[in-house]
Amino acid sequence: MRGDSGPLREASNPTCIGTGLIALDVLINGTTDGLLHLWAGGSCGNVLTILSYMGWQSFPIADLGEDRASENLLNDMRRWNVNTAFLHRTRRAVTPIIIERLSSNGNSGVHEFKFKCPVCGSFLPRNRPLPYERVQEMAREVPAASVFYFDRVSSAAVELAKLQRSKGALIVFEPCKQSKMRLFKESLEIAHVVKYSRDQIHVAGLGHGAFLEIQTLGNEGLKYRFERINGKCHEWKKMSAFRVSKLIDAAGAGDWCTAGIIHATGQDGAQGLSEKSPQEIEEALKFGQVLAAMKCGCEGARGLMYNLRKGELQSIACRLMKGENVDWSSSKIVYESEKDSLRNVCPSCVVNGAR
Repeated sequence: MRGDSGPLREASNPTCIGTGLIALDVLINGTTDGLLHLWAGGSCGNVLTILSYMGWQSFPIADLGEDRASENLLNDMRRWNVNTAFLHRTRRAVTPIIIERLSSNGNSGVHEFKFKCPVCGSFLPRNRPLPYERVQEMAREVPAASVFYFDRVSSAAVELAKLQRSKGALIVFEPCKQSKMRLFKESLEIAHVVKYSRDQIHVAGLGHGAFLEIQTLGNEGLKYRFERINGKCHEWKKMSAFRVSKLIDAAGAGDWCTAGIIHATGQDGAQGLSEKSPQEIEEALKFGQVLAAMKCGCEGARGLMYNLRKGELQSIACRLMKGENVDWSSSKIVYESEKDSLRNVCPSCVVNGAR
């Protein structure tokens, strides 16, 4: 670690703007009766909220419904100082809801995502792309960012990425699936950093034009390659994952990895990443991997934030990166999550209840 130049340096007021999957996460561990843990979630929602926790200014952009789900989502983001000025509540939209059901498989936690309400059996609202006309409405209001992040392809996301790239932002694209459509190809061409999971996109070499390409390999770690200023593209290099002492819930680990990499490489925009040495890039990737491993010891995609204060997180991550064995407990709850009943947030349950 090299003091202020390392990945754990304090955030110097950088800004991240993002659009894509922003949803209400509902964690079910056992019964669906009573109050359940609710978090602002989705890949984009998680990454931007984690960055805010790390000291960034975060501006997620999305259309949400005028519903109970958006109230819970916004309340959670605001407690972490996320700027919600561009989260637009409208009757034309419905807030996406994702259920994570957590169960035990021996000594490990196993999770699965559900898209039907376990109470009424109806399909829960899914993510819809931001309407293109919203970009025109916000163009003058959206600030210049150090980083622009997106995880879903849409005309609006591509336009926002172009706008932010023209202002010097580092563009980070994290696709969840591969597509041959024109907008997908354009997204790859705009992005400086392309990160994706082997579980979702099997063939490496997707972001061949990006400065940094990362393919995560689950418990095997990740592999990456990057291009130096002289145009030489380095060979793929593999990095092993950090050991997970106790696997409680792996959901959201990839989002913590992404947020850690952004924190370590993106504070000075695209120019800052281009000036990183190979050692600094590898150190940033290690930081992301450490956060992913730590996250697996907590329930919920962002549960780590509720169990550790920022200073504690940095101290433990730094020691793990140095190869120390750190026994930290995830049993203490530092911050309580939002809680509510599925009957209050599932649109079909609300309608049927009203009858």
